[in-house]
Amino acid sequence: MLKPGSQFAGYEILEVTGKGAMATTYRARSLGNGRPVALKVPSAQLLTDPTFVVRFLQEAHLGKRLDNRFIVRTYDAGDCDGIPYIAMEYLEGMTLKDGLAASGRLALRGALKIARDVSEALEHAHSRSVIHRDLKPDNIMLRAGRCLKVLDFGIAKVVGEVGLTSANVFIGSPAYAAPEMIDSSTIDHRADLYSLGIILYEMVEGEPPFSGRSPFEVLMKHQTESLPESAQLPQPLSRDLWRLIKGLTAKKPADRLPDARSVRIALEMLIRS
Repeated sequence: MLKPGSQFAGYEILEVTGKGAMATTYRARSLGNGRPVALKVPSAQLLTDPTFVVRFLQEAHLGKRLDNRFIVRTYDAGDCDGIPYIAMEYLEGMTLKDGLAASGRLALRGALKIARDVSEALEHAHSRSVIHRDLKPDNIMLRAGRCLKVLDFGIAKVVGEVGLTSANVFIGSPAYAAPEMIDSSTIDHRADLYSLGIILYEMVEGEPPFSGRSPFEVLMKHQTESLPESAQLPQPLSRDLWRLIKGLTAKKPADRLPDARSVRIALEMLIRS
């Protein structure tokens, strides 16, 4: 772990802002232009896997292709003394996960606006053949008075957070995972649309539609169980909103709305009405 006050790859390390099994994120400052950045560095145990290192840097460079107001910017990526890193836009605010934990559920108009902004981010990414693959409230940053940001595009593919291990244990985010996520070879942009539908459901109802005693049980419910009937919802929804959520969360990708642009337009119509 890098120490505050030290220098790494042209950045001064200021503090640790997040630490997980896969990576540690630091608040840092560019020594070249003074710009604040979020510096992500993989955990030491992953550095012995050359395939992981190559894919980590490939995904980092892929992130630099994305330029949208609702997507966190990737400034720089590289390797310093055998340690890969990604330097990203530094953001202050709270994640949607934290917002939902604090409020239980969101006001309808606010939820629709968040979903619309996320759909615009997806529209941009998908147009550049980038699929998020791990969209969830943890990866949506809310910022007071400023536009939200979608985080961690492509990282799920890099770090193996989505899919089944050799022991058939799902280690991703099953509460928001499309049914086809069990087989990574079948995933396309519609998996992101499914995740957005589950997030929208949670924002307006206060909790995700599926829960279970294990991640694998939750994933199986995504594959086999339908959403509650509209009359059984904890919070009643308009017919148009419920139709949109159902259109996003169809079990078969072919039965979902076709693309993020269609979703954005539908959400804008709901907001205006």
